[in-house]
Amino acid sequence: MSSAAKLAPKSDVIPGESQVEYNQHRKNFLSDLKPTSELERTLADRVIAAAWRLKRFTRMETAFFNKAVEQYLEENPGAEPEEAMADLFISKEGSKKMRLFLGYQTSTQREFDKALSEFRKARQEREKQAFEEALTARVGFASQNELEPEFDDAEPELVMAAVRAESPANLGTQAPLTPPSTPNYAGKAVRP
Repeated sequence: MSSAAKLAPKSDVIPGESQVEYNQHRKNFLSDLKPTSELERTLADRVIAAAWRLKRFTRMETAFFNKAVEQYLEENPGAEPEEAMADLFISKEGSKKMRLFLGYQTSTQREFDKALSEFRKARQEREKQAFEEALTARVGFASQNELEPEFDDAEPELVMAAVRAESPANLGTQAPLTPPSTPNYAGKAVRP
């Protein structure tokens, strides 16, 4: 099996689209997302497919408007292209077609947004689990629930500071642990 065949499911590329362009699209997304687990790879595939359909929608929208304007101008000699565009929104037939397009666009955008949100959530959960496992291994706790009560609702930075202060590891024999990125009050990811 060629590497191109491994890169792109054939079902995502329809006649008139370029398999090479799709492969590059997929490669770029995988490079950005960097999925590491099977769940993340599955969610990345959903993100990639939805993003491809959004690109397709943009091409279809252009073709739709061009065709509608041409048809209107043929049926109404002397009319201006702006009149043809207005007719799409005013006429019963035109507005019906527009609703179909807008519904398709909205559905595809929602699909992309949901897949990306689920991917980010899965990644955040994996990073949190990896951090907790590293913390457990580092300080010898059997589970997160065995942290002292004053740490239960503490921010990860405060927990790490307390653990470092009380741990024999603070003698410099190990690199300090840092929790996964956490959002600050402005919604931007920050590392302590």
